[in-house]
Amino acid sequence: MRICGGRSTALSDIPKLASRQIDNFEDVNSAQPRANHRVSFQYNKEIERNVAHIIDNSTGKVVKKLPSDSQVDHMIRMRNLMGLHIDEEA
Repeated sequence: MRICGGRSTALSDIPKLASRQIDNFEDVNSAQPRANHRVSFQYNKEIERNVAHIIDNSTGKVVKKLPSDSQVDHMIRMRNLMGLHIDEEA
């Protein structure tokens, strides 16, 4: 059970997409020390998903991305391949 804004909610009450995002956010928080980092989310139109950027506050550089650049490239290639397959069958 989680407490959100003063009220408690069970994870089963949250839609599946939201609970997957919560899991990813917890992964981000546990991966790096919290003291000197912040998390920024950017929407990627090609994969239609948010990409999390962990940024070092002192340097302003991106420390880590979730999903990584290689994973984003893979998702884009898979989407393109699926589109080619659909076009051939139509």
